[in-house]
Amino acid sequence: MKFEIAIALDRGKTRTGKNQDYAASARRPWFPSTWAKVALADGMGGYQGGEIASRLVVRQILSYFRNHSFDDPNYETYLMEALAQAHQAIKKIAGEKKELSAMGSTLSAAVFNQQAAYCINVGDSRIYHKRGENFVQLSEDQSVVADLVRKGALNPEEVNTHPKRNRLTMSISAKRDVINPRLYRVDLQEDDHFLFCSDGVWTVVPLEQMIQTLNVKPVRYAAKILSKLANQYGGPDNISVIIVHVKR
Repeated sequence: MKFEIAIALDRGKTRTGKNQDYAASARRPWFPSTWAKVALADGMGGYQGGEIASRLVVRQILSYFRNHSFDDPNYETYLMEALAQAHQAIKKIAGEKKELSAMGSTLSAAVFNQQAAYCINVGDSRIYHKRGENFVQLSEDQSVVADLVRKGALNPEEVNTHPKRNRLTMSISAKRDVINPRLYRVDLQEDDHFLFCSDGVWTVVPLEQMIQTLNVKPVRYAAKILSKLANQYGGPDNISVIIVHVKR
């Protein structure tokens, strides 16, 4: 298996200042390789805090991925240790600078080897998986509205207009002593697509158009199209996209 990676970032149409989303891979995108390690984050905590938090989380996660060996049977420990490194980095800076004490971040990240994808998410930045005609959300939103949907107290169609739609129940924050992420393992097949995106994408772009866009090749065009679609639907938030395509 080889992995083709594409990344797109955009400030969106209505937000001012710098993009508080951030996304990156542990190697140069676009050129197929036999492994992939990616991370995406949506920062929070004010203009400066959100920008710093998202970049810090992604860089710490990828630093751990690069510098530590990966053991397939122990993938949960590996992902949790990477998360702990990012959490400690957030706590350190938030403790040193009072103006950053409220900063935090979501996370969706994954390590791919020849057998499987090993994924982690915190908050509501999502991971989707497309295989043939099937398109599913792998990640589990950690938010007030997602909890309401799971309890049957809110219809999924009402999520994007609910007054508490942006309130998270979990994030990588200095104010939290413990982070409880969601972990997933997915066996790979040729032509699988994995989409990582922030709420600036999934709250506005219809699922049908996400699916259609993932059929576009090469994937760098698909990532750009998704970013443009989010802006065409109003661009109400910062935009971040990673696509990983599994190839022979």
